[in-house]
Amino acid sequence: MQISLFDINLTNDFDYDEWEYGFELEYRDGFQLEYDESSDKVTVLYYDWGLKVKEIEMAVGKLRGSENNFIDTRDISFNMRNTNSGSVLGLLGLTLPSRFMSSVWTAATSNYVDSYTQGSTKLLGDSIDEQMEKYSGKVTRGVFFDSGSAYMYSEGEFANLIATCTVDPSVTSYLNYAYKYVCYHSL
Repeated sequence: MQISLFDINLTNDFDYDEWEYGFELEYRDGFQLEYDESSDKVTVLYYDWGLKVKEIEMAVGKLRGSENNFIDTRDISFNMRNTNSGSVLGLLGLTLPSRFMSSVWTAATSNYVDSYTQGSTKLLGDSIDEQMEKYSGKVTRGVFFDSGSAYMYSEGEFANLIATCTVDPSVTSYLNYAYKYVCYHSL
C-alpha cells in the first residue's frame, strides 16, 4: 500500500472592493506499507516514496454580480517534476458580464488558455470594459491551474495559485475553491 500526505491551504485577504485569494496544494510526505494479516501488523517498507500525483487542477471562481471579476492572476508558482516549457497552464473562466458560472469547472475546458512560467503574473483587465475588449465581450469569473504533464512525487513539491478580484460591496459574492488530481503508484 502507498500513502501520500498533502497540505491544502486556502488563503484570502479582503479590502473594501478588492479581494485576493490563494490556493496551494503541497506534497508533505509519502511511504509504502505492508500489512501482514497473520500477525495483524503494518510494516513501513519505504519512507519518502509515496504516490505520484498527476493531472492536478485547481480553481477559484463562480462570482455573481456584474461588477465582480478577476483582474489578475497575481502568482502561479510551482515546484514539480517534468515542468518543461508549456506544461503548466493557466485558464480563465470567461462568461458574459450578466452571467455567472454555475460551477468552478464549467468554463475551464472551453475558454482562454495561457502557458505559465514560474511566478508569472497575468493582468486580465482592471475593468469590465477592458476585459470585454480583451476577451471578445466576456469577463473573467474564474481562474484555473492545470499541471499538464508536470507531477509531484517528493516532500516540498507544490502548486500555488493566487488571484485578485474586484467586487461590488453592495452585491453578495460567493467564491468556490475546487481541486482534483490523480494518484499513481510508483512501484
